[in-house]
This record gives sequence, C-alpha cells and structure tokens, in this order.
Amino acid sequence: MRIKLPFLFLFFALFLLIAPRAVVFAQVATGFDFPFGPPYGDPSGGGYTESGYRFLQFICLNSSCTLWQYHTGEDWNRRGTSGNGDRGDPVYSSATGSVTYSGNVGGCQGNTVLIRHPAPSGVYFTLPDGGTTSIVWTNYIHLDSRIVGIGGVSKGQQVGTIGTGNDCFSAHLHWEVRKADISANYDPTNKPKSEITARYVDPTDFVNRNRSLACPYSPGQDSSRWWLFQQAYDRNGRRGVLGCPTGSAYWWDAGGYPVVRQDFTGGSVSPAAILHDEGRDDPIGSLSVYMWWQG
Repeated sequence: MRIKLPFLFLFFALFLLIAPRAVVFAQVATGFDFPFGPPYGDPSGGGYTESGYRFLQFICLNSSCTLWQYHTGEDWNRRGTSGNGDRGDPVYSSATGSVTYSGNVGGCQGNTVLIRHPAPSGVYFTLPDGGTTSIVWTNYIHLDSRIVGIGGVSKGQQVGTIGTGNDCFSAHLHWEVRKADISANYDPTNKPKSEITARYVDPTDFVNRNRSLACPYSPGQDSSRWWLFQQAYDRNGRRGVLGCPTGSAYWWDAGGYPVVRQDFTGGSVSPAAILHDEGRDDPIGSLSVYMWWQG
C-alpha cells in the first residue's frame, strides 16, 4: 500500500481505517492491445506477425477430412523465426481483467490462460459486426509456461511464454477473443461455423476497435471542487497509472475525519483513490488532495 499524505493526523486516520481490510474493485478493461511486444500492443513494432491459421480458417484434421474445424483464433510468431525459434518469448495480457483458468488442459492445447475482461460500468466493447458487449474473454493457448494463477491481472502483465502445445506443434501463440462464457478447453471439432461466430470474434479486428475506451466518469465528478481531482489525476499518471473512475466522488469517513473520495481502477496501481479534504482552503490542491493505492 502506498499513501501520499502531507499531514500525520490524516495519515493515521486513513491507515487505521484502510489497513485492516482490503478494498476489492472489479478488474475492468479500459482498452486492449496485442499480447506480445515490446512495445506491447504494436505487432509491427514488436516484431510479431500472423504466421499460421487465421480466424475462421477451415482446417481438415485428418486425411479424409471427416474431422475438421473452423479456427477459433489467430496464430502468431516472432517475425524472422522458424521452428521453435520464439519458444519461451513472453506473452502478455491484452487488457486488465481476471484470470479464470490457468492450467494444462492436456492434449495439443497444452498450457492455457483464460482471462475475463468486463467493461467499466456504462461502457461497452465494440464487436467486429458492429454490435456491442459488456464483457469478453481472451484465451492464450499452447503456452510453454504459465506465470499467473487465478486472480486479477493488468494490461501488459506477463501471463506466460510461447510454447508448442505439449510438443504437438512448432512454437506459436494461439490467441482468442471470446464473447461467450465457455470452458477454457472448448472443442470446436466438427462444430458449424455459426456456432463458432456466436462464441468468438476476430482478435485483430476486436483489438483495433477497442484500443481505448472512454471512461464512464470524469475525475472529481459531482464534487464542488472537481478541478482539484483532475489536477491530482494529471500529476499522478492519469489513466495509465490510476485507470478510470469507478463512479462519482462521495463523502467518506476516514476514521472520524470526513473527506471526499473517488475510486479508480484499470491502471497499473489499481485499485486507487483520490481523497480531498474539502474543509481545507487550498485552491491549488497541493495540501488538500491525497492519493491512496494498493498497487
């Protein structure tokens, strides 16, 4: 926990109230990037390219094509590599969210990390068909290793490394974006195309449509001194660090000392909060506005 407070009395009041219990916020996604890099989110600058099966590509799984599937995601490799040349390269979460599965499902799917990404309240993701949804899942398959378990992850946080699907394939990342809540090891074999499109979307198209989402609330919303919240938001890293406000500013009892508080999530230090002592005459905000975060 990190706190920026200029006065000891407020420090101890907040510490006594905050320290005994963790504040839990939903891990919401405020934008998506590609799961490789660096820089994260730029497959060209990051040197990665689609090199295998594309989304919805029809694949025969045996010589007589009695077993087949429509490819549910995209296959990616580091540009300039072949075989297992990029095995062990890092794989990153495309957005902030919560890991709902991390394990080896066996077979050629191998190590898999499935992440749930809800949108902020009142905000929707745009789907490739022009529709909207308030939640998606990203799935990272054939990993060589997994380095996250069940729980929250931040956008750009490493979740594993590129692998071979239990040595079934040459190394690559199979990456999916889902719009339906289905199991991590869903089997698309011999499933009609309509079933696949009802559950999956084109990953590249989805990312390009959802690079950055508008925050549903503004810093200091409904506070009589909203500009002080905006100043604190600006000088503490804005959206990249604090994320988006989860709601309007509200009165909060800091151990018997009332302050105005606004909560934030989706940034690199989330959950976080801006606290403002509206009883202190401080138009600049350097004395009356404080930061608190768990990150």
